[in-house]
Amino acid sequence: MRYKINYYALILLLISTHSLLALNAYADESNSLRERILEEIKTVIKDDDLANQILEIRLKRDSHRFKPTTSEKLEIRPEIETPQSSNQPLAKTPSKNSDTSTSEHLKSIAPTNFTKNRLGFSYASIGTDFSVGYSAFVSEGISLRGEVFGRSYNESSQQLANSQYVLNTNNLSLGVYTDWHILNTPFRLSTGLNINHIRTSLTPNTGMMVLNGKPISLGDDLFKVEFRFPKVSPYIGIVYANDTDQQDGLHLYGELGIMVGKYNASATTSMVDKKGITSADIDTELNTLRKSLYKWDFIPRASVGLIYRFH
Repeated sequence: MRYKINYYALILLLISTHSLLALNAYADESNSLRERILEEIKTVIKDDDLANQILEIRLKRDSHRFKPTTSEKLEIRPEIETPQSSNQPLAKTPSKNSDTSTSEHLKSIAPTNFTKNRLGFSYASIGTDFSVGYSAFVSEGISLRGEVFGRSYNESSQQLANSQYVLNTNNLSLGVYTDWHILNTPFRLSTGLNINHIRTSLTPNTGMMVLNGKPISLGDDLFKVEFRFPKVSPYIGIVYANDTDQQDGLHLYGELGIMVGKYNASATTSMVDKKGITSADIDTELNTLRKSLYKWDFIPRASVGLIYRFH
């Protein structure tokens, strides 16, 4: 009986010793965890009292879910909340990595002026001519625009250089432009090229005319003048496109610009060396008519219209 009692006592002693060792190991590991957390907190917070307060908050917050291991690497969160005390209010200390990642995230989701406006639009306008076109954004602050415009009309009678003429005008152009957006305004500087088919023809409206100051009767003779604008001409202008509103529907559009070029003149006539008319008279009359019709070496353009945006 004596040996059984000693045997049980030995078992109790072993159990007690194991429990004490386990408690000591847990206490040592907890102390080691506290020291490591405190050390990392102090790399950010230099005040000892404040660091200890943060340590207690951290341990209470993570006690229900944090299971430390000796090989685990602890990380300080990007933002550390500091407790409110009588001398110091709550504050947040963001890390550099947090600022960078937050900034990059905001840039990725925040619409810039370009992404906001990157959808193109169709438009139509009327003024010195009728035009239709389409504008598409290619990069921030720059868009490409294609346009077809023109006008055809007849005038039964117009007095030019002391004679009455019938005018027949046929204008048609295809334009390709680069629009440079001016700051954050609806205005754009537009530059590009036009491919033109622009013609104006003149024929005398009566049987009498004055040619280089010489009154003549046409009779069966022919006199016809044709003016041609260059087939390719540069263009520069200012465009107003109120396209900042991305809603579908109609918006205001306007354009003011010039097509640079000089009209070429030619005459078809059977009167040379007749009725006292020479080639020099014909050339002089052509220059006089050109100056009467086209005072500048460019064609002005001005139009207003509407943008139609759709997704």
